[in-house]
Amino acid sequence: MLKRSLKQAVVISLVAGAGASPLPLFSSDGMLEEVIVTARKRQESLQDVPLSINAFGDEALRAANVVGIDEVARLTPGLFFQFFDDTRPSTFIRGLGSRQFDAGSDGSVGIFFDEFYLSRFSGQMTGLYDIDRIEVLKGPQGTLYGRNTIGGAMNIISRDPTAERSGYAEIEYGNLNQLRVEGAISGPLAGERLTGRLAFVKHERDGHLTNLTTGTELQGEDMGAIRGKLRFEASDSLSALFSIEYNSSDRPGTQGEPIAGVFSAAPGISLVKTPDRRAEFFNEDSRFDRELLTLIGRVEWEPGPLSITSITGYRNSDLEEFRDLDSTRFDAIGQDTIEESDSISQELRLASTPGGVFTFNDRLDWVVGLYYFKEDTDRLDRFPFGPDSAISSIVNTFDTLGIPAPILPGVDTFYEDFSNNVDIESFAVFSQATFALTDRLNITGGLRWTRDEKRAEIIGNTTRPGLPPIFGDFTVNRDPNWESVDPKVTIDYQLTPESLLYLTFAEGFKSGGFQFAAFNPEAAGVVFEPEELTSYELGLKSDLWGGRMRLNASGFVYSYENQQLPRIVLLPSGSFGQVITNAAESDINGIEVDVSVAPTPGLMLSAGYAYLDATYDKFVFNEALDFSGNQMPRAPEHSYFVNVDYERPIGSGTGFVHADWSWQDDIFFEFDEGATIGTRQEAFGLLNVEAGFEMAQWRFAAWSKNLTDKTYRSSVLNFGGNTIEFLGLPRTYGLSVRYAFD
Repeated sequence: MLKRSLKQAVVISLVAGAGASPLPLFSSDGMLEEVIVTARKRQESLQDVPLSINAFGDEALRAANVVGIDEVARLTPGLFFQFFDDTRPSTFIRGLGSRQFDAGSDGSVGIFFDEFYLSRFSGQMTGLYDIDRIEVLKGPQGTLYGRNTIGGAMNIISRDPTAERSGYAEIEYGNLNQLRVEGAISGPLAGERLTGRLAFVKHERDGHLTNLTTGTELQGEDMGAIRGKLRFEASDSLSALFSIEYNSSDRPGTQGEPIAGVFSAAPGISLVKTPDRRAEFFNEDSRFDRELLTLIGRVEWEPGPLSITSITGYRNSDLEEFRDLDSTRFDAIGQDTIEESDSISQELRLASTPGGVFTFNDRLDWVVGLYYFKEDTDRLDRFPFGPDSAISSIVNTFDTLGIPAPILPGVDTFYEDFSNNVDIESFAVFSQATFALTDRLNITGGLRWTRDEKRAEIIGNTTRPGLPPIFGDFTVNRDPNWESVDPKVTIDYQLTPESLLYLTFAEGFKSGGFQFAAFNPEAAGVVFEPEELTSYELGLKSDLWGGRMRLNASGFVYSYENQQLPRIVLLPSGSFGQVITNAAESDINGIEVDVSVAPTPGLMLSAGYAYLDATYDKFVFNEALDFSGNQMPRAPEHSYFVNVDYERPIGSGTGFVHADWSWQDDIFFEFDEGATIGTRQEAFGLLNVEAGFEMAQWRFAAWSKNLTDKTYRSSVLNFGGNTIEFLGLPRTYGLSVRYAFD
């Protein structure tokens, strides 16, 4: 059948990968319940969706104390999340991700909040609060999503207003002076037709990297956000949902720890490090200030024969930040960033309804959509070269020789500015339909047409003309456009009422873009073309042991072409320069297996494993460096997780324990498989635990993340052999109290 009836309802268990990780809710018989997701733009059982999905509900997120989207990765083999700071995240699924953060580049994994695409990298890391669920979809997603994504999608769905009065308040305190206060209130505002919800969060935490020069704790947190939602039920068939959110962060910024070399330093300056990887002398504190305003309007109308959905979104992002780019006690080079961005999107979908038009007696489900996206971004990156920089040494050499330096006299610090003013417009038509050939055999076909138009003004300015790297001011304008048609075909077969087999073919497309921080007009004028992906996936979803066990598995083969990576190329002038080009192609193969089991009432065990063979078939960086055959960065060969949830009655309440262990194989942050010092992270695991007691409307818990206090690199920056590491959080722990009412 195209849609199976929901099975026995018991414990909600969400499985990672092709299935789910458990929610700590247990019933008397301890069987697994069907999980309802909306990954295909309609409510359906997760086990009926022929697609690799991770789904994490509110209870699962709370049990694992997940407060940021990056933390979802430790529960999801195949998903890798790293970031230098909140404005430079890198999300990888099955080896596909992006290294660029500039205004002219797109992400390989789409982040959607209430179905609104979060386009700017600088606005994706905002923290999680009052979340209903998170769905992680693997593989190309274009035939059902407004904005096309080549590697996968993360859907973050916040809680909607409720018809009954309800709400909660939670306070959490932990080491590093961590204080997190979160709450929400929801209910009717004017009868049954108008309901509202107001949610907020305030999160503060000291940093875990100390600037010994100033005593400032860097890499901390100071974020506040508030979100309001209104739902208006105009009739039984027409409803509107509006939301507004303001998010603000103002704190010391993120700073890395130097491993090798001093970037842009004058000759004779050598790296001097402290033995403590979380304490260093920086000549200046980093800073971070960001404001986000998001508006989303959703209108749903179901006149009878079909349903119509309109989603309108707007986001304004203002960012100012500074970081000590050389990450040492020397005043060699810094980076100031000022970015302002406005994005707007409009999505319109028509979909079938049971008994509606063109359903052929409910044998066909279909959806057709139109999508428009526009983003305007003005970004300035200013690089101050201080007295310890190589540029200053050149000036001093001129002075020693008595030769007038080609700069303004008497200036100690020189500035190089890179401005990217980028306008993006995207148009798309997407469609997907599933037809039940028999009661057990379905075929799904989808098709997407995309047209992306990008216009960029790339400007380079210098206060020291005549000296490298920018010898003189320049302005370059580019306005390319690209079109792509991407199909998807899936065949799924119901082997038994409890098992589903599926085979999918899909193609994906990621738009081209522009250079960031190019040093001359020739390099700045290079436009890189779109990436292309061809995907094949075979999967199995099954419920076993009378509903007490869920076993899901999938295998996939990717052909990944025109990868957007840095490369040394010959420019038209005859000189060589490093630019982003379509430099590589790869074949990526993998297997994912997930299992969830409830052996006894009150006990839930789940585990997930991912094998990933992601290597470059062809990647020649320059005449001397050929990375063909190397493992792709941020693509561990093996990764797995194990979750344990247990609860039992204690007096008039319930005691509970949660533990999750996540492990990943060696990863490389660069293309040379760790040949560059500091660009390899050895295999490691993280243990997180939570235990507590629930009674009536109260929940008390003690928790710890990274319980074994593992020190590991979450990211690395490398500038020509000068390496800077960014460490993950050390062991954190604390207590939380939650009160909920309805």
